[in-house]
Amino acid sequence: LRMHTRNFPTIRLAQLAMLLHVSAHLFTKIVDADSLEDVRQLFDVMASMYWDNHFVFEKISAQASPKKLGDSMVDVILINCVIPVVFAYGTFHQYENIQEKSIRWLSQIKPEANTILEKWKSFRTLSVNALESQALLELYHQYCNEKKCLSCNVGIKYLSN
Repeated sequence: LRMHTRNFPTIRLAQLAMLLHVSAHLFTKIVDADSLEDVRQLFDVMASMYWDNHFVFEKISAQASPKKLGDSMVDVILINCVIPVVFAYGTFHQYENIQEKSIRWLSQIKPEANTILEKWKSFRTLSVNALESQALLELYHQYCNEKKCLSCNVGIKYLSN
C-alpha cells in the first residue's frame, strides 16, 4: 500500500532479470573482486527499456524514468545477501582471505537504518559501519528478543547504571 513505485516487485524482478542477463558468472566475479567498488559496479544495471514507462505489466505510467538500482538498495543487497554468501563460501572452503575480504567490505558500507538500530541509538550505542550495525542487530535478536539481558555485556552495563 505505502510502497514507493520504484520498489514494486515487478520493478525489482525486472532489475534482477537484467542483472542475471548481463552478468555471466556473477558469483565468480564477486569473489574475485578486489574492492567493494568493483562489486558495486557489478550491480550497476537498469531494467529493460519496457520498464522505463511501466511499473506493472500492461499499464503505461505517466512518468517515464529508467529503473536503476540505487546506491542504498545495492548496499542492502550487499549487506544482507552478497557478503554473507561470500563469507560462507570462504568459511566452507577455508579461504581466510575471502572471509577477511568480506568482513572488510562490510566495514566499508554505511550502517543500515531501521527501527532496531534506532532503539540502539536511544541507548547511545551507535554503529559507524555495516559491520557494527549487523553486530547490533545480532545482539538484539540473540539477547534482547530473548530477554537474556543478564547474559549480554551491553545489557549488564545498561542495567548497572
